[in-house]
Amino acid sequence: MSELLKRKDAKVQQLKELIQRLHRGEDQSQIREEFIREFTYVSGAEIAQMEQQLVQEGMDIEEIMNLCDIHASLFQDNLVDLHSDQVHHPFDYFRNDNTFIQEFMDSHDDVIDLAYVSELYDYIDAHYNKKEQLLFPLLEYVDVKTIPQVMWGVDNEIRSELKAVQANLVTHTDTTDAFHAVKTRIQDMITKENNVLYQMLEEHLSTSLWTKLDQALQQDTAIDLSPEQPSTEINELLEGRIQLPSGSFTPLELENILNVLPIDITFVDKNDRVAYVSQGTHRVFDRPLTVIGREVRLCHPPQSVHIVEQILDDFKNKRKDHEFFWISFKGMFVYIQYFAIYDKDGNYLGVVEASQDVQGIRELEGQKRLAE
Repeated sequence: MSELLKRKDAKVQQLKELIQRLHRGEDQSQIREEFIREFTYVSGAEIAQMEQQLVQEGMDIEEIMNLCDIHASLFQDNLVDLHSDQVHHPFDYFRNDNTFIQEFMDSHDDVIDLAYVSELYDYIDAHYNKKEQLLFPLLEYVDVKTIPQVMWGVDNEIRSELKAVQANLVTHTDTTDAFHAVKTRIQDMITKENNVLYQMLEEHLSTSLWTKLDQALQQDTAIDLSPEQPSTEINELLEGRIQLPSGSFTPLELENILNVLPIDITFVDKNDRVAYVSQGTHRVFDRPLTVIGREVRLCHPPQSVHIVEQILDDFKNKRKDHEFFWISFKGMFVYIQYFAIYDKDGNYLGVVEASQDVQGIRELEGQKRLAE
């Protein structure tokens, strides 16, 4: 091993030890003084490597989430900035978002009212959704998985805390301290995105992946991370028929049948990877095409991964063959069903998730026997 790599590994080890001391409850200000004394700067890659090692050594993702804000506070003034001379870049979109959010908060520094907090939530939610749907799949594609899991968990905590502030404002409960706390978390997330997340991607992505990200941002679509097929092969597939025991479809017919049904359909194969999502006009949950091929547990925030894993384990071991939930979501009453899929010999093939808004169905009364 070269001396350079040895020094880098030693630096990551020192960083990890500092975070472990924070985890044990040692004084944050003292550790920050040691950090400033020992390090001129820390790169985003070094922070990511440190977090990855902590997970590999058994630290729970949620524990790292709890320390994430302290990480950002500890490192923010010492993170190396690699972006000052860049021109147009796909990350300009995300950095501009962060600049806008920061300026929006600064311009309302003395204001805490429902309209402002609701507008801030909408900006935050839209930005985090774009990050989670476009950037996290790219990191997983290049086998960097800890950063997305930790960051997604913190994103959801910030969303929940902003929602709690909104609820307090509706009931005229004092929410000053809670709002300033979540505002600090938002600012810490801006720091970590600008100086860790984007840097990690810059270090790992190929030119073709940059192009795909740029196209997705320009066209407001999902990134297609599937292997490219020759056009002749695609044409042959589209012209053929899918033969089933009770009939057949062309791929085009089947695609449009599945998309017109008032149900969101997602199929996860026997290897726990997302293999299909319907693309209807009025989806309940956003399922961009970037989920295709991803491990299903990585498509969920850390707070709900254990539920997903329990369902899969129950289905594979045949303790259950279905599960269902119902929730209120964005003005809808959503019924979510999971069905285990087995072949005729009982071999597990995967699971289908079917979700639909049943608010209108719940409100039906009487009968309707004629078309209008």
